[in-house]
Amino acid sequence: MGPDSPARARQRYGDTTQWQQYAERSASRGPKEWQAVAEAVAELDRALGNAMEAGVAPGSLEANRLVERHRDVFAASYFPLTRRMQVCLGRMYEADPGFSAHYDGVRTGLAPWFRRIVDASARAHGIDPDTATWR
Repeated sequence: MGPDSPARARQRYGDTTQWQQYAERSASRGPKEWQAVAEAVAELDRALGNAMEAGVAPGSLEANRLVERHRDVFAASYFPLTRRMQVCLGRMYEADPGFSAHYDGVRTGLAPWFRRIVDASARAHGIDPDTATWR
């Protein structure tokens, strides 16, 4: 689940429905399934970095497709992700030093850019990113 160690993530999220969903999925995965998750996430990270570098604008069709792809990859890898939850993740990716460092390792400035494309997509779906909560 990103740069968090499993123990730190369990401590932070262990009482949530999403952690339970993640734990159930994790328990049934073998090495090949975990490799597929890692590859899907790495491929998405590369696509996001390439799009940012190419100047893809928040709110554009391409940016919105990447936001949807992130939701799909995340849901397949971890747990179902609402748009509001995705906004909260975007905030965390930008603010948390571990996540920010991960995304900067892909492309410098990727975490803030990702947050902007998620926020723009949320607004297009009637969600105010400034007040979105985890639900």
